[in-house]
Amino acid sequence: MSDQERFDAEDRDTVFERDVVDFQAMVARLSTRFPGVPVTRIQLLVLHENEAITGGVPVAVPAMVFEGVQELLERGEGSAVL
Repeated sequence: MSDQERFDAEDRDTVFERDVVDFQAMVARLSTRFPGVPVTRIQLLVLHENEAITGGVPVAVPAMVFEGVQELLERGEGSAVL
């Protein structure tokens, strides 16, 4: 992979000592590089590769996820979701 194909430092962030990039920015960049591939296919490939690398364990989640789960648990709906 050439340096031009990588995300520059200003496009990356670090979460728990791991380099991360914005999901939509990654999809947009790949869509531009591979215009013949449907965006939905690229999204699925990104999700699949993320699953393969992380084992399905998120590095980070939006703070709103905590609030949403907390609300479900407070309402007693935590077990009904799964």
